[in-house]
Amino acid sequence: MIAGKSVDTFLDDEETPTAKGHVRGAVLTSGYYVAAETKAQGGGSRIAFVVQADPKGNLPAWVVNLVAPKQAHNVTRLRKYLDGN
Repeated sequence: MIAGKSVDTFLDDEETPTAKGHVRGAVLTSGYYVAAETKAQGGGSRIAFVVQADPKGNLPAWVVNLVAPKQAHNVTRLRKYLDGN
């Protein structure tokens, strides 16, 4: 399992630019879960990508609908990387 989340504090030497009129969202939890299958189960592995985010603002439904389906492609990109393609 690989997991991550947003941080609220930064090191003194990190730049965290903000722009007036913009809201910085937060990733509450995000990660990959990988489970290997036994030979009896067909071999290989299963992978799931999970993300829970708070945009901290009002997003129109069309924006959510545009971005959400593309998140599943993170798993496809990871598989291609692991397969060496």
